Amino acid sequence: MMLYLTGANISLAENSEAPQPDSLKSLGGYVSSSPVPSASVNTLFDEISLTTIKRSRAECIAIALVNKLSKNVSNIKAKFVMEPEDIATFKIASVEIGNNLLMEKIDNRYSEPIQATFYDATFNRGAVDVEIKNPGSIGEQISFEPFNIISDEIKDTSYDGTFNAINSAFSKSTIYTTKRLDETKFRIERINNDVVDTPFICSYIASDSAILEFSGEFKNAVNNTVTLADSLSSGKAIGLWIQRDITNYTPPVNEKLIEDYDNQLIKETLEKIELEIDYDINS
Repeated sequence: MMLYLTGANISLAENSEAPQPDSLKSLGGYVSSSPVPSASVNTLFDEISLTTIKRSRAECIAIALVNKLSKNVSNIKAKFVMEPEDIATFKIASVEIGNNLLMEKIDNRYSEPIQATFYDATFNRGAVDVEIKNPGSIGEQISFEPFNIISDEIKDTSYDGTFNAINSAFSKSTIYTTKRLDETKFRIERINNDVVDTPFICSYIASDSAILEFSGEFKNAVNNTVTLADSLSSGKAIGLWIQRDITNYTPPVNEKLIEDYDNQLIKETLEKIELEIDYDINS
């Protein structure tokens, strides 16, 4: 299964080489022979700037999913793996593509295809946020359940020292990992994108002064998956429209933000949005 950009000048049904490598021009039309640059949705859209936020318009691109396997596949589903704090939201629509491998074409990425119905496919990995209410003491260890993980010994009494000891222990796990959110908060989340069928309560035992507080149960905060097609024969394709929207995001306005802007301080944040497509291979 491969993802390809659209916007080629000729149908792949007529010529096996129909390159169109510019994601900005992937607006429908003929499916190209140029694969999508990487597994991250970020490569398909421009960076989000203050101008983008101010414009506050949804953007669309078109790609194609081609079954390059020798067997038919079924139960094809998609989801966008994101973090809860990510700015943009994404929706997806699947459309049929005939033997000529031709999709509807839009004039620009701020247009919207007529023959497409978009669905929210936002997915957050199973996770729970944790706040360090009081840092641990030197030499202290913290046990986390039901993760069955014991932190390394804390080397200094700061928030950094407590998090570093916890992070080091979780980095050895093949199931869970940690992510720093701010000075006092971090997140424990699953490494893979499996659904947590039954949310569970988390707990800890500290050997001395550390105090932690869990935000709630360990679960998928958002778990949306969209069915793209019931089946796809070998060599066939379906068209995918992806829509990015930032209309629900309001940038913070405060004196510090204005001061940073005046001093030309720019904080760059990388949001890694993954498009995951699952399917069953027919025997």
